[in-house]
Amino acid sequence: MTRHRSKPTCVYCGKGEGTTRDHVPPQYLFPKPRPELVTVPCCETCRRSQSLNDEYFVRTIAMRSDVDNDPTTKLVLDAVHRSFTKPQKIGFTRALIDSMSELPVYTPAGVYLGHASFFDSDLTRLCNVIERVTRGLYYHEYGARLPDAHRCVTYALDGFASAGSEDKGRVRQLFDQACLGKERTLGGNVFKYWFQSVVGPEPATLWAFLVYGRVGFVALTMPGGRGRG
Repeated sequence: MTRHRSKPTCVYCGKGEGTTRDHVPPQYLFPKPRPELVTVPCCETCRRSQSLNDEYFVRTIAMRSDVDNDPTTKLVLDAVHRSFTKPQKIGFTRALIDSMSELPVYTPAGVYLGHASFFDSDLTRLCNVIERVTRGLYYHEYGARLPDAHRCVTYALDGFASAGSEDKGRVRQLFDQACLGKERTLGGNVFKYWFQSVVGPEPATLWAFLVYGRVGFVALTMPGGRGRG
């Protein structure tokens, strides 16, 4: 009698069958030809529900003024700009235009350089992508899903630009501490991450992510149920 192997459980929801493979981080961060990327089991429902956030994540970061001089980012930006002309992307393009504003630009010494266009980014959406990436990489590195009894808390370093020095210092300290752990690099300067298990009475992990060598995120997994902190 032939035995059929059951499909793995979806890494994210833990309920559906992992009938497809999800790229972590989103594959469109990388220009073609893409390097070999990490993939994890994913159900179709989770894959469809996260596609818009992935697209937002890639576009938002690739269009930042502090990364657009990188040759790799320029290749990604070309694809981003072409996608703006597609009829099905008109809604995103309209929202992006509405969020843009002109702000003065100064050198570190305070010399005025003129005005430049900036747009407000939704840090919650960016952090939602990083949470999913953390869950996927947790599975990749530790060989098991993050337990349902654990939560994943994520922070964008940019989200603390206007916070008090104490809060900014704490998040930066977490980032620096995570960078003392194991290091992985995907696609050269495109995506780098560090991770380590945190010693203590409860199992926890600490992660740092750097996109295009400039955009940083921090994530922690710990007991306490699902969801972002």
